[in-house]
Amino acid sequence: MTYLVRDLDPDTEHELDTVTRWSMETVLETIPEFSGSEAVARSVLPNFSFDEMRAMFEADLERPSHRFLVVEHDAHGLVGHSMISRKRDAEGLRFGYFFTRFVLPAHRRKGLGSRLLGEALRWFDEEGWDYLLAHTHAANEALQALFARHGFTIVERTEKPWAAVTLRRDAGP
Repeated sequence: MTYLVRDLDPDTEHELDTVTRWSMETVLETIPEFSGSEAVARSVLPNFSFDEMRAMFEADLERPSHRFLVVEHDAHGLVGHSMISRKRDAEGLRFGYFFTRFVLPAHRRKGLGSRLLGEALRWFDEEGWDYLLAHTHAANEALQALFARHGFTIVERTEKPWAAVTLRRDAGP
């Protein structure tokens, strides 16, 4: 079994459709308050529809500040993704942001999250960064553990509109 981490092919409609579906699944899977219901998610997130999310991702593909990584398995095709972006905060500091990630359940616990995160770190290192941020539901312990293994710490907890944590890693040795 061979896994390859690569950039999403913007000319392949199927890849963008797959990542859009997985992004929606991630929201439904990791926010228990939605009870797995698209209708409930849409009541809180008005743009939570396949067409709107796909259009947003398609626009992001055109931005050099965004990168869409996928994991491809030699026999099963795409099995995961991560979307990242480079930004600047109000003080002008450079930061990297992780805004969605997903690995098919049958391919989890094989180090793919770490491989995606490692490729993201290499990309952020190309232009330098002052800190990195990720957000997830407070109940998503697996993702929090993944980021903790790579030097991230929880810096904020919020309760509205649902329990969430902000993870941060500062630049440095």
